[in-house]
Amino acid sequence: MYKKIIGALICSLALMVSPTNNCSAETVEGRAAIENGDIAKAREAAKQDAMRNFVEAKVGVKVQSSTEVSMGMVVSDKILTQSEGYVQINRIVQETQQGGVFVVVLDLSADSQKIDTAISDLKGRIEAMSDSDTSRSGIQVAVTGRDETGRTKNAADVMRYVQSKLEDAGFRVEINDEAAQYLDSLRDVDSLSAGAEIRRISRNTQEGANSLLRGALSTMSVTPEGKYFTATVKASFELIGFDSNTANSFVDYFTAVGKTRTEAEQKAQNAATKKAVEALSQKALKTVQTEYRGGVKNYKMTAVFGGITDRSAQSEKIRKGLTAAGCRIIRSSFASDGSFRVFIETSSYSTVDEMITGIINSVGMGLKQGNDNENAMGSRKLYFAF
Repeated sequence: MYKKIIGALICSLALMVSPTNNCSAETVEGRAAIENGDIAKAREAAKQDAMRNFVEAKVGVKVQSSTEVSMGMVVSDKILTQSEGYVQINRIVQETQQGGVFVVVLDLSADSQKIDTAISDLKGRIEAMSDSDTSRSGIQVAVTGRDETGRTKNAADVMRYVQSKLEDAGFRVEINDEAAQYLDSLRDVDSLSAGAEIRRISRNTQEGANSLLRGALSTMSVTPEGKYFTATVKASFELIGFDSNTANSFVDYFTAVGKTRTEAEQKAQNAATKKAVEALSQKALKTVQTEYRGGVKNYKMTAVFGGITDRSAQSEKIRKGLTAAGCRIIRSSFASDGSFRVFIETSSYSTVDEMITGIINSVGMGLKQGNDNENAMGSRKLYFAF
């Protein structure tokens, strides 16, 4: 009763100072695993967990559908990154250490009006961007999950969360169900052959996207800690370009505490996904993705020339033609099927079609566009034939 009275007084004072605020105060528990005996780190992590629990509860009241839930998680991320003005820590009610878990109880207040605005703003930005032709280029998403026995777990909620976070960063995003099903079927999601095959699958179903964010969330352990559970999840994500050989990776382990096995696992999974997507979306801005608003498209891909009858003369003509077309030759070689393959880089063209036309015109000798090989591994290739 005393805590409720104090909370009500805090809200009343806040309302007197600023009548537009809709303040709500309550006590919230936060938990964190004590790793390597670092109490200070666990204490701070427990406070962050309490604030996340509080914010997610407030945001959760406002959302209903699965899509809105994923957006709500992104709003919670943003609020916790900029907590000042949204959430106020009134006082620390209690701190305890229970085995390998640090527990803190905080008295928190939230500005509900600002949370409502944050949700509305995010929805508005995503909806506006989905109707825009000038947004950044597209990313496909495919994620698989594994429980601690290695069995496949449904990762649909994770993919929607990834989609919302990338859309909030300004990308057009689509979930690639075929690629996700392929990941689910794998025994070893980190194998080199898996990386090559999923790039092939995604490249052939790109529909405007030029990269794939693939990921695997594997539960390594779930351990009882008194009345709590501690879960550790491995996050293995990779951002793969279709039009280049660019690939950026993220691998790390995350530990979280919950009242149930499921809650602990889900918290560790969400923390892992959040960090992975934030890290790779920043790299995407600098590498794989195109900034169509004033940016320059940088292509790195292999040009394959078939119908070679005079290796020396035609290969020399191809090299000179590629240079004249504004392409920098990184390396070249003849394949076992007799084709001449040249790995090139260029920023002279805004589209692949423009590049193909430029190469054909510069090389000459009756060169034409060849048929694509959908079974080819690796990045997208340009096919030509004499």
